[in-house]
Amino acid sequence: DRNPAAVELADGRQMVVWNAEQGGNPELQMVVGQNGVWSPAVTILPHPKEDTSPALTLTSDGSVWLVWQSFRSGNPDIWAAHTTDAGQHWSVPIQITTLTGRDESPTVAQAADGRLWVAWRTANYIWERHSIDGGAHWSNTSPLTFYPDYGAGPALAAEASGRLWLSWHSYRSGNQDLWVMRSDDNGNTWGSSETYTRFLG
Repeated sequence: DRNPAAVELADGRQMVVWNAEQGGNPELQMVVGQNGVWSPAVTILPHPKEDTSPALTLTSDGSVWLVWQSFRSGNPDIWAAHTTDAGQHWSVPIQITTLTGRDESPTVAQAADGRLWVAWRTANYIWERHSIDGGAHWSNTSPLTFYPDYGAGPALAAEASGRLWLSWHSYRSGNQDLWVMRSDDNGNTWGSSETYTRFLG
C-alpha cells in the first residue's frame, strides 16, 4: 500500500484513497470514516491495467474529484473521476492527458472562481489543464514550468482570495530543492518561481 491521498468531505468525514497491490497490478482502494472509525477498504474504478498516485480535492458543490496515473490507455496517462455521494458511485473516468510521454504525479485543486485545475509531470516539466464547467470540457494542455531540470512532484493549493499555489521539486539550482509559484488571479497569470528550500542534500 502506498501513495495515500486524503480529503475532508462536506459532512465532516474523511476519505482516503491509495494504491494497493493485491497480487497483481496496483489498484485504487478507498475508505471513508470519522473519529478513527473507518469503512472496510473497497476497490474503486477497477481496471486490469495499473492505477497509481491518487490525489483528491473537495469542490464547492460537495463533489470529490480524484485524479491518478493509469496505464489503462496503454500509456502512462492522467485520468480523473468524481463522486457526489462520498465514493459510493463514481463517474466514468476521463482521460486528462494524451501525450506520448510518461505523465505522472498528478495533483488537483479548485480555484476560487470554480475552475478545476489538474497539474502533473511529463518529461521534466509541470503541465496543466483546467475546466470551467465541472469537468465537462478541458483547456488545452499548457506548461507551468519551463526549465528542463527534473521538475517533479507538483502540488496545487487554492485560497478563497483567488490565489492559486503550485509547488514542486527541481534540480534547477544545482541541488534538489522545493520551488513555489503563485497566481493571484485564479491561475490566469503566474508570478515568478522561487526557491522554497536551500538545504544541501
